[in-house]
Amino acid sequence: MVLRLVSASADQRLKLWEVGTWRELASLQGHASEIACLAISQDGTEIISGSKDQSVRLWSGQPKKPEIVSKRPEPDFYSAGFSPAGETLNIFYDRSGTLVACDARTLEERSRFSMDDDFIGATLYAGGPGNRCVAVDSTSGEIRLWTVQPPKLIGRLASGVSRVTRLAFAANGNLLASARDDASLELWDVSTLTRRATFTTRSNNVDRLAFASDSSLVAAGRTDGAIEVWHIQQEKRLASLTGHQGGIRGLAITRDNSSVLSASSDGRVILWNLITQRGEALGGRMNSYNCVADSLDGRRVAAGADDGTIRIWDLASKQEVAVLRGHAEWVRHLAFLPDGNSLVSVSRDSIRVWRASSLDEIDAQERAGLGN
Repeated sequence: MVLRLVSASADQRLKLWEVGTWRELASLQGHASEIACLAISQDGTEIISGSKDQSVRLWSGQPKKPEIVSKRPEPDFYSAGFSPAGETLNIFYDRSGTLVACDARTLEERSRFSMDDDFIGATLYAGGPGNRCVAVDSTSGEIRLWTVQPPKLIGRLASGVSRVTRLAFAANGNLLASARDDASLELWDVSTLTRRATFTTRSNNVDRLAFASDSSLVAAGRTDGAIEVWHIQQEKRLASLTGHQGGIRGLAITRDNSSVLSASSDGRVILWNLITQRGEALGGRMNSYNCVADSLDGRRVAAGADDGTIRIWDLASKQEVAVLRGHAEWVRHLAFLPDGNSLVSVSRDSIRVWRASSLDEIDAQERAGLGN
């Protein structure tokens, strides 16, 4: 029989430990104030805690391990990204100039094609909905659109010689955003291959782009930690958000268009209210966060850190509800799958799919903790 010890801390969390090895088995969070008392059953399967927030919570002492599908990228892996809905994972191999599309749920390869000599030096790409087309930068500043199956060049978007710093498709696939080092943010109509709008950002260091799920807003995150949000139809800046002390590494607009999520190299994940333009940092500060994603139902937020962990928060309560461990290197990309529960994470050491069982367990723990 494995002996277990439960501890409570001033950070409002309980931790479950294996006696002898002192391995952490679980980290449980849900109380909103100091934990005043706790007890664990003799078999270690149930924990009860009382808090100064006037709640008593019952926890499962046997958290389930997340079901994981994992694979290693090929040696010359350069970068990765997800299609707007998260159903396709694109992996770009820079040495061979090859773009590989995988089913994000199973990690099985769907398609692979190598770009022609014109793409030598390309470092940026974006995949459209369903991975039907991809956009790739070039050393000349031109953006080129390709269909994936069959591989075919369908358009060239040129607006000067300034360098492209980031590319992103809108969820509907009709718009492509491109940020450039001349402080311009361009929106392109993919069907007509024409420029729909050009915004001028307040700095030339835009490094992250994110569209709203209904394609009405676009956000630009900068290396100086600032974020700008634009209304596309009205062609006006809605918000300028400042507060990070490091560059923006991950960016998302919440499903209801009310807020922006940002992950930064300053080790914070911040939820920004677009009306008040004020931000609230979520718990679990790290040395650096590199990516952020929200679930399709708008309930969960996940962020990948430089220590290889993934932290998940409940968006309504702003409480941390899970920590996923398994990567040996920093987490570069994250996306929730369209099923709303599974999560895909990308690191140089591996690509992992964290199955719905782990997120269902979170819900079960919350229901137990609330006494339902």
